[in-house]
Amino acid sequence: MKRVAIVLAVFGVLLATVSLQAQTKKTYYVKPLHENIRLAPKGKILGRLSAGTRLTVLKTQGNWAKVEITGWMWMPSLTTDQTKVAGFKLHAAHILVRDRATAEKVLAELKAGAKFEDLARKYSIDPSKDNGGDLGYFQRGDLLPEFENAVLQLKPGQISGIVHTKLGYHIIKRLK
Repeated sequence: MKRVAIVLAVFGVLLATVSLQAQTKKTYYVKPLHENIRLAPKGKILGRLSAGTRLTVLKTQGNWAKVEITGWMWMPSLTTDQTKVAGFKLHAAHILVRDRATAEKVLAELKAGAKFEDLARKYSIDPSKDNGGDLGYFQRGDLLPEFENAVLQLKPGQISGIVHTKLGYHIIKRLK
């Protein structure tokens, strides 16, 4: 008898959950001429929706509604590579030297445990050496392609091998 009661109680909770989900997954339409869509309540604005845009409310939280929008976008406007999104910024530091032998020496010191920033101040011929080689933030197209491609292959915190450009020999550290 207890087992039947427990099964009925669990079944009742499941029915209530399904019923609640069915109530919150309801079709709505945007009322004002334009309305912002945000990442979270009071969060970053992702874009604007026009009056009449159809959406589904998944969940409510006070006066906020988590929504799902179904629509179509032009495929060339989409990417799976976040680094190709307009405005994407990279952050890196580098040590620039004139010759390969010096670059190999610096790389060996890094592998032996020396601090990147200290070696940048000691060896780099770039003005960024005063900041430990930190170049700040930059976008694709701001720097030489060979340099940017090397940065893009690194994970934050990772250091490259020797990268040759027309400026000389770089050892690069991706910061973000």
